[in-house]
Amino acid sequence: MKIFAFILIFIFISTILFSQTTITGGYISGSWTEVGSPYLIEDDITIHADSILAIDPGVEIIYQGHYKFIVDGVMNAVGTEADSILFTAADPDSGWRGLRFMTSADTSHLSYCIVEYGRATSGISFHERRGGGIYSYNSYPEISNCTIRNNKAGAYGGGICFWGVGSSRPVIITDCLIMNNESIYDRGGGIYFNGYNHVELENCSINQNNALQDGGGIYFNASFNFELYLRNCTVEGNIAGSKGGGICNIGSPQDAQMYISDCRINNNTSANDGGGIWTDHENGLLDICNTIFDGNSATGTTSNGGGIYAAMSWSTIEHVTFTNNDANEGGAIYLFNDASPEFDHCTIVNNTAVTGSGMFIDETCDIDLSNSILSLNSTSAIHNEGTINTLEYSDFFYNSDDITGNIPLGFSELSTVNVNGDSCDVHLNIFMDPLLVGVDDYHLTSGSPCIDAGDPASPLDPDGTRADMGAFYFNQVVALDPPQDVTIEIIGSTVHLSWNAVAGAGSYKIYSSDEPYTGFVDDTLGTFVGESWNTSIVNEKKFYYVIAIE
Repeated sequence: MKIFAFILIFIFISTILFSQTTITGGYISGSWTEVGSPYLIEDDITIHADSILAIDPGVEIIYQGHYKFIVDGVMNAVGTEADSILFTAADPDSGWRGLRFMTSADTSHLSYCIVEYGRATSGISFHERRGGGIYSYNSYPEISNCTIRNNKAGAYGGGICFWGVGSSRPVIITDCLIMNNESIYDRGGGIYFNGYNHVELENCSINQNNALQDGGGIYFNASFNFELYLRNCTVEGNIAGSKGGGICNIGSPQDAQMYISDCRINNNTSANDGGGIWTDHENGLLDICNTIFDGNSATGTTSNGGGIYAAMSWSTIEHVTFTNNDANEGGAIYLFNDASPEFDHCTIVNNTAVTGSGMFIDETCDIDLSNSILSLNSTSAIHNEGTINTLEYSDFFYNSDDITGNIPLGFSELSTVNVNGDSCDVHLNIFMDPLLVGVDDYHLTSGSPCIDAGDPASPLDPDGTRADMGAFYFNQVVALDPPQDVTIEIIGSTVHLSWNAVAGAGSYKIYSSDEPYTGFVDDTLGTFVGESWNTSIVNEKKFYYVIAIE
């Protein structure tokens, strides 16, 4: 009996380990479970427009040949952090034809999925050569916590291609890793977007992708009134054979808007212009804040804009660091064809170029620059062939030249002193060592002449002191624990904030903004009562944070 029992147990375990389901092609629906996994796909399969397929955590879908997964209905492939869903190929070299969302009936969901070895590299229809891992045609799959890797497309979107016709519904991709994908003959090594009016990428890493032409990491072919939001993303190590190593944003419609915040755009390469970003839109907007451009390169002998190449756009670039970028002209930034940016609280350090290693301003362009640090750039920090409207409250130090070309009247002529008693020109620019922390750390040290030397009309730094120069302020307030259990209530026409008392705090400050990521200023309109604060409602939307002060 003992032997018999042992044999029964052994057979039972073996059945679980080697269970599998073969799908011979055609229409599919229902549920795919881990018990039936792996699912071996032996032909093209389709979710019909009136059908739903649910795929459970832990399921593996393994393509036995170059077949595709067409989604005309709804697919809900929702894994978990500990138990993802795998879409792969038995032969990685020949691969499979990827997920194809073709005017899907409703929103599908991909979460905690791995999509690899898709090959959209052949076929008569243009659909067949787009989106190596995922192709979405007039569809809106929600993609989160997924890894899209090692896919290839003959044309657009080595990893993912979204192709639409001007729909206003948003495309949202969050918490995804998109890496090592390739557009073999065209654009968008990692992701390609066309015809969608509103795109959001948040908490994503787009790394090590390659495009033969433009947009090694991401390519946007904008539609009219296009809006792109890139938040807390890393775009790193991507390569473009032409423009936009990290990101390429192009299109004929006007008014395209690109908002980039809290991102790192590093070590991307383009053979032509725009190692980090290439953008060209008439009346377009490029808004970048709290972002680092490090080690990007436009490698051609006549290529420009190692960090950014921007044309025909007006821009707000604030609290942005440009370092170790390289190009022929405009090592960090190249401005062309009526670009009109405003630079505020930027740090532009250690960039290289034949001309204008920090910034190259074309004759058609104009800029405003304040509260910034430009230091240790190999040639001129700024080469100006256009117009500098404002150049004030900034620090120029140890550049080969501070400015070449058209030099603003009175620049660098020491004629007065600033609030710190340091010698400066009539524009309150200083020419002193900013005393940054060190290699790859561009914060100010305690003795920096840039502390409190910014424009007094600028918003106060988060510590409540006068604005510093550079992308990172120096905190002059003794650090206390942040207030806990902060609550907000709307009582009639009053906003009421309250929080727990912080040990050692002598007072508190409230900062507010109309935007969630930038523009916070000391809000002096309210009234403090102990660990609470009240103010009148002035806008439909308002963001607050509280700090404790010793």
